[in-house]
Amino acid sequence: ASVLPLRQAIAADSANLKELPLIDREGIVLRLGALIDNVDQLTLVGITPATKSDSDEEESIPSDQLSDWRSNLAKSWHAFAENFITIRRRSGNTEALISPQQTWYLKENLKTRLLQAQLAVYREQQGVYEDNLHKAATWLTQYFDANDGTNQYMQSEVEKLLEQPIVTDYPKQFATQAQLEELVHQRLQRLMSQ
Repeated sequence: ASVLPLRQAIAADSANLKELPLIDREGIVLRLGALIDNVDQLTLVGITPATKSDSDEEESIPSDQLSDWRSNLAKSWHAFAENFITIRRRSGNTEALISPQQTWYLKENLKTRLLQAQLAVYREQQGVYEDNLHKAATWLTQYFDANDGTNQYMQSEVEKLLEQPIVTDYPKQFATQAQLEELVHQRLQRLMSQ
């Protein structure tokens, strides 16, 4: 009966701890790892050549028949002339293409940002985590093709991860601590007085 108030305080502190949100740090780190693995599949924004349809390709393939030599010659000449010099008109602002070396650096820097976000999860550094994810999201929007499925997946995952808190505010002191110290102090005084 003498420790009933202490037991009530322990139960209250335990209930407060159970109400704290659980953060799945391993899950967040694994999601960031999946994003890192997908960086190499990203397509840069740039000039994409027009693709030929299958029917166009079938029409331009010469036949195996000797009697079709005129049409085969015309098809070969047309294919040669079509690919000899290509001029395409573009309207609007055209971004300068970056070199393959710069592309490699860009992708490696994006991976580094995501790795730093992983490290921030373990260190419980919310600001560092959010800063790295914001920069990664900016680079995904600025440098990579918005119509690419990998880019769309990565952008949606980064947005979801930005909403995920990685820090929990734990209580600085429990209500039980003062009562426990008082009980221990009283018991020690009784033992010493005997």
